[in-house]
Amino acid sequence: MKKRVSKRIIAIAATAAMIAASLVLTGCGGNPTVARVTVNGTNFNVTADDVRVYVPQAEHALMMEYFNEFPGDAFVDYEREFEDGRTFARMIREEAARTAAIQVFFGQTARDMGISLSREDRDMVNQQIEMIRMQLNTPDNPRGFVEELELAGFRNERHLANYFDAQQLIGHVLEAIVDNPEELARFTEGAEAEEGSANERASAILERINAGEDFVELMNTYSEDPGLASFPDGYTFGPFEMVPEFEQATRELAIGEVSGLVRTTHGYHIVMRIEPDITQMMRPPAEDGDEELFGAMHILIQDAGGSERDAMMHTVFDAFQQKVEDAEFEFLGALDNIPVPLIPVDPPPDVDLPPVPDLEEDEDDDDEDENGNGDDDDEDENGNGDDEDEDEDEEDDEDDE
Repeated sequence: MKKRVSKRIIAIAATAAMIAASLVLTGCGGNPTVARVTVNGTNFNVTADDVRVYVPQAEHALMMEYFNEFPGDAFVDYEREFEDGRTFARMIREEAARTAAIQVFFGQTARDMGISLSREDRDMVNQQIEMIRMQLNTPDNPRGFVEELELAGFRNERHLANYFDAQQLIGHVLEAIVDNPEELARFTEGAEAEEGSANERASAILERINAGEDFVELMNTYSEDPGLASFPDGYTFGPFEMVPEFEQATRELAIGEVSGLVRTTHGYHIVMRIEPDITQMMRPPAEDGDEELFGAMHILIQDAGGSERDAMMHTVFDAFQQKVEDAEFEFLGALDNIPVPLIPVDPPPDVDLPPVPDLEEDEDDDDEDENGNGDDDDEDENGNGDDEDEDEDEEDDEDDE
């Protein structure tokens, strides 16, 4: 089966968040533990609700690996096994669980540090949800807010609110660690701090691109775009949907051409224009298909003023991610109960092809006319053949008499 997964809620959330998407939920009825994780002696559980949100992202990230392994497949078979014995569905679940574990680890750290959300945080979450509701409950979107939630992995609106709560917590945890030298030393021990300003790092990447290195490989390695995981093949957008500097830079490029450094409020971008692809849009395409669209990949080096504090916050986040990557995972049986894909789709119907004609019969029938009569080249319009010869014979007989 092959389906197009809706990623608009994930993308909207990513642009509103300071750091990549996050989720912290506690286990409860109907939300079983699906993995136990140990990070540096600290144990915590990952639940089904933690993982569901990241299934679409994991599915999209692993899709290329599937078709590299099975290039002859026209559609995705989620139960097909790889060499290690895992099905494609199982690989997606495990990848989603590992991503969710980063966010759960932040939540555990917040509790250990006594960090909680304020009334202002709650109000901001409510505003974000209302913004998403207005963007999705439109006449040109037949699915609407509730169905889009399900497509993005959220069971209900409360689930979405918990998702945004966690984003707020991550920001508070990062600030608390950076502002406390002892905590900073503890969490970044062995981590490599980012060197140079955002401008210097972006310039160094641009030099490597101009020297012939692969743009996509450098993007996957260095880009700090929160939406990269959801849109690894680039963005397709219309006028006024991106910040003005980004749109203008894209307009000025030819397909396949790479820009110089583009400064926006997000940081420094290196843009490569690509063909637009409506499957990579953050909104439904126009029904009549008549709209101006642009396609672009980009490498983003974030810069919120270029302060050393911002760089340290990125270093701390990377340290959290590395600790989870090195963690011990015990996946439980309940992991297999998470649906993959989240919204099942029926396989394409079998198409009845017309029968192939028998070539031998066609060869035998080459001399037949449209009525199926063969060897009648000498017939007249009335279907009488060889009449001229018969008339000549009759005249000869009369002469003989």
